[in-house]
Amino acid sequence: MLKAHEHNKLLRAARKVSLYTQMFLMPGRMEQLGFKVYRWKCKHPISFKPIADIPTQCTYAILGSNWSIPETEARARSHRARGGQVAQMVYDLIPITHTQFHHQGLIDDFSQWLRRAHEYSTQFLCISQNTATDLRNFLGHDAHQIDIRVTALPHEFAGYARNSQA
Repeated sequence: MLKAHEHNKLLRAARKVSLYTQMFLMPGRMEQLGFKVYRWKCKHPISFKPIADIPTQCTYAILGSNWSIPETEARARSHRARGGQVAQMVYDLIPITHTQFHHQGLIDDFSQWLRRAHEYSTQFLCISQNTATDLRNFLGHDAHQIDIRVTALPHEFAGYARNSQA
């Protein structure tokens, strides 16, 4: 099956990916076609334990978009109420700063989430100075009540300066 693509590495690689995917998704069908399908058995299956509470000396960092996940907000509120720190990452405020690109429902949902985040967060981490400025403008006179920081980006950890051309 792969022999037909021996002179085209890209096509051969794509075919391999297709075969592996099919073996994963349809092992019975692949066995019917004569392929040897390995069924892995884990000696030590992963077990998940629910987190009851985050220790108050820990910071609950919310790095993703959580405005449609009520459980994340509830955990943040609980942690803050017990004296813990909550850091909310903000990537941009485009639904607020560029309303022409969004429908009113999204604009309202995003604005409401950001106001709620202001209630349960002890600090906002922004990915740029522009985002921090937009957040301060959005919060208005309440902006002084919370720590708003610009955080390092992944390439900065590797030693590249922000906005470098290297």
